[in-house]
Amino acid sequence: MTSNNKELNNNNNNNNNNNNNNNNNNNNNNNNIIIINNNAITLNHFIFKEVSIFLANKSTFKEILEYALLSKKSFEIFKNILSYNGNICSIEFPFSSLKDYASKNYYNLHRNNTSTYKFKLLQNKETKYLSISIKNERQLHKAKLYLKMVFPNLKRVNIINKIKTKFNLNKYYIDEEGEIIQEEEEEGDDEFFQFFDDTFNNFYSFERVCLNWNINNLPYSTLDEIKEIRVNLLKAMTYPFSFSGIEKLKPRKVYFNSNNNYSIHLYNIDSILNYSSTIRTIKFQNSPSTPLFIKKALSKPNIKSLSLKLMCQDESKGIQVIDSDFAYKVFKDAALDENSTLNRLVFKSIYHTKDNMNSEDNLRSFRDPMLFFTLLKSNSSLNTLGLEFFNFKNPNQLQPLLELVNIKTLYIHPDNILPTLLHCLDNPNIQQLKFQIDNFTNDLDPHSEEVINGFFKMNNTLKKIVLTKTTTTINSKQFLKLLKNIIKTSKTNCKLIIKKVDQ
Repeated sequence: MTSNNKELNNNNNNNNNNNNNNNNNNNNNNNNIIIINNNAITLNHFIFKEVSIFLANKSTFKEILEYALLSKKSFEIFKNILSYNGNICSIEFPFSSLKDYASKNYYNLHRNNTSTYKFKLLQNKETKYLSISIKNERQLHKAKLYLKMVFPNLKRVNIINKIKTKFNLNKYYIDEEGEIIQEEEEEGDDEFFQFFDDTFNNFYSFERVCLNWNINNLPYSTLDEIKEIRVNLLKAMTYPFSFSGIEKLKPRKVYFNSNNNYSIHLYNIDSILNYSSTIRTIKFQNSPSTPLFIKKALSKPNIKSLSLKLMCQDESKGIQVIDSDFAYKVFKDAALDENSTLNRLVFKSIYHTKDNMNSEDNLRSFRDPMLFFTLLKSNSSLNTLGLEFFNFKNPNQLQPLLELVNIKTLYIHPDNILPTLLHCLDNPNIQQLKFQIDNFTNDLDPHSEEVINGFFKMNNTLKKIVLTKTTTTINSKQFLKLLKNIIKTSKTNCKLIIKKVDQ
């Protein structure tokens, strides 16, 4: 959170005097006034205490500071939340900023400068739980040593940003800078395999965990797995890895990724769902999602979000066409039509071709979403749906979405932008569109520009378009320029957000 970076170091220190004045001015005030959407709302102390946890979970550090300065009582409430109840407060502190902030508090404590320390919103001595983001996971060992020094009663730290797990790491050591370094593996080292403890003796828990693997670094969790695979690496693709090593990490979001160098697809990874009590989100980045995995994941009520890469599991039939019928059959067998707990479903195809003659775009052109929509008729839980797998040439193909009133966000292929925008004029429920602009291949013509321009003049319900990009093609560059100009000149309420992502 960029706003927290400055606020930790500047605002809390600069507002000590304001804090003192506000405390004196409001000591006898039993009410707190908060501003929400430019409206002043008066809350008595008891109600304010109840909503303060909600505010702490939904606000930045700067906003919490503003709430805390309302009165002496509100300052104490928020100070107690951050210091004593960090385990139920999800505010994120960037480690680099927290380090500067905590150091000043630490020195004030050791110099017995209590007059300054007591007006700090985050109390070093009392803090037991923290949520932080850290840029380099190799610094987790060093970060633990520092945090334990400046927060003497700290019990647990939750890492918010995505971390590449090392639970399958073999030999490693901590260098002079406190960073984790992997040693070269030697022949016959299996008996001395040392599993890495990402949690550092249960000090860390993790919000997002990325499981990376390749042919040389497979996701082992036990010595038995190592011994069985090392005998025959060909078994790795279908081997039932247990993923028991992830149990200690307690992640809410898990990403599967096979590294580009020496990549290998693993087709039997559904055992991770046996340790899924804390997992809410699963995302396949460039690894296949087998029908068996999808079926098992949809049977787990705690799984709220799935991003999948469809593939055929029957290797005896070779690579099959991943078409509309295939997608319907996979989700029908997985009982998607009976699921009532999934909030987000996004899927694509992992295989780009049936053979080397056909591209993914050619295959996608024959995929109609109508059959798939029949599985969603009675669904009331999905609010985000991915349609990148399909192709639709006119808005009538999206008519079934009118009955799915809970769906607010659509992921689409950019080549389908015109029929999607026309559908949004009839569907006030859709508030957000997302797509990867690099995939835009259509040639822009006067008709396309007219449709896009007309949409933004008439639109009252679509609030946001989020584009991601990795590279820039000629077509996507022209399309982005057109979109920017039209949104700017149309004075629409719809916001355009552009995110650059790594390939």
